[in-house]
Amino acid sequence: GRTKSDLDAFGISGTLSVDLGDYLIKAITAYRKIDAQFGRDEDHSPIMIAETFNSPFKHRQFSQEIQFNGSAFDDALSWVTGLYYFEESGRDNDNVTFNLVALQSGGRIDNKSYAAFGEFDYRLAPGLTATLGLRYSKDIKRWAPDQFVKTSAIGIPSGTLVQPLTVARISTGEATPHAVLKYEAASNFTTYVSYARGFKSGGFSQRIFPPRPDIPSFQPEYATVYEGGFKFHTLDNVFRLNAALFHTDYKDMQVFVSPPGTPGTITANAARATIDGAEVELFLRPTPGLTLQGGIGYLDAGYKTLGAFVIGITPDSRLPYTPEWALNAALSYEHDAWSAGSLNARIDWSYTSATYTDAANTAALRQAGYHVVNANIAFRPAGSTVELYAAVQNLFDQTYFTGGYADLNDLGIAEAAFARPRNWTVGVKMQF
Repeated sequence: GRTKSDLDAFGISGTLSVDLGDYLIKAITAYRKIDAQFGRDEDHSPIMIAETFNSPFKHRQFSQEIQFNGSAFDDALSWVTGLYYFEESGRDNDNVTFNLVALQSGGRIDNKSYAAFGEFDYRLAPGLTATLGLRYSKDIKRWAPDQFVKTSAIGIPSGTLVQPLTVARISTGEATPHAVLKYEAASNFTTYVSYARGFKSGGFSQRIFPPRPDIPSFQPEYATVYEGGFKFHTLDNVFRLNAALFHTDYKDMQVFVSPPGTPGTITANAARATIDGAEVELFLRPTPGLTLQGGIGYLDAGYKTLGAFVIGITPDSRLPYTPEWALNAALSYEHDAWSAGSLNARIDWSYTSATYTDAANTAALRQAGYHVVNANIAFRPAGSTVELYAAVQNLFDQTYFTGGYADLNDLGIAEAAFARPRNWTVGVKMQF
C-alpha cells in the first residue's frame, strides 16, 4: 500500500494589549489551517491485509479570547477575567482497504466552543492568599459521516452505508472550578493546597465496522485534582527545593466497549481511574556559573472500576504513558567574564521507567525503562548580537518507543513509532 505523508500547515496569531494603569485589556486572535494527504500500509508487508489512505484531509480553526485583567485595594485583589470563542471545521475522506472489504470512512466536522472565565486572588492576611476561579464552557460538536462500502467479499452490497447520512450533534455545558490557598510563612518558604476540576468533551465513534443504523456518541470524561506542596529557597538563591503530593480522580473515562447485540466496537463512558503521585525538584548553585538541577517523580495509577462489556483492559491494566518513576538531572555552566565572550554549556539526563503505549497493555508495545542524555554548548563573542551553538540529542543513541498501535486479534499486527536516534544541530542566532 501507499506510504505517504504530505502536509501543508499555515498559522497566524496576534495579541493586542491596552494598558489602563490598574487595568489591562487583552485580545488574543489565532487562525490555523491544515491541508494534507497521507497513507500507510498497517501490516507493513506485501500482503493485502490493511491499508488506509486519507485524501483530502482539510482542517480550519479560529479562536478569539478577550481578557479584562486588573487589581484593586492596593493590589490586595487581582483578577483575570475573559471570554473565549473557538470554531473548527474539517473534512476527511479516509479510504480503508482490508483483504475482505474496502470502504470509505471519514466525514465532516463542525465544532464550536464558548467559554467565560474568571480567577481572583485575594490577600486575606499578610502572607495568606486565596485564589478562586471558575470557567463555564459550552461545547457543540457536529459530525456528518460520509461512509460506505466500496467492495466486499463477505456479502455486503457495494454502496451500503456504514453510518447514516445525517448530521449528529452533541452539546456539553460544564462549570469547572479552581481553588488555591497559599501561605508564605517567610519570604523564602511557601506552602499551598489546591483543588481543580476539568473535563474532556464528548464526541462520536467515527471509524466503525460493520455498518450500523445509528451514530454512537459518548459523554464527557472528568478529572478532579487535589494537590499540596511547598516551595523553599535560600535568601541568596543558591539552593531551591520544591515538593508536591497530588491525587487525580478520573470519572466516566472514555474507553472501548462491545455491548451484546451491537456490531463492532464503540467508545463509551465506562471506567474510573486514579493517579496518586509525588514530585521533588532540587536546584543548587555551588559556585558562580555552575548549576546543578534534579528531580524525581512517582506515580501510582490504575483503574478502580470498569463497566460491563469493556474490552481490551482489566482492573490490573496499567494506564498508558504513565511510568511509575521519572528522574532527571542536569549540569550547566555559564562563564561571561572572558574578554573573548561568554560560554554556556549544559548536559542533561532523564530516566523513565517501564510504560505501555496502549490501553490494552500489549506486550509487544511495552517500553522498558530507558535513559536519555542531551548536551549543548553556545558561545557569544564579546559585544556581539550573534551566538554560535551546537547540540546533540540522544547522545548515546538510545532506542525507545514514542507511541504504538496493536490489533493482534483481528489483523495480527503491532507497530511502534520510535524516537529519533542520536542527532546533532549546529546553528547561529542573531538578536536585533
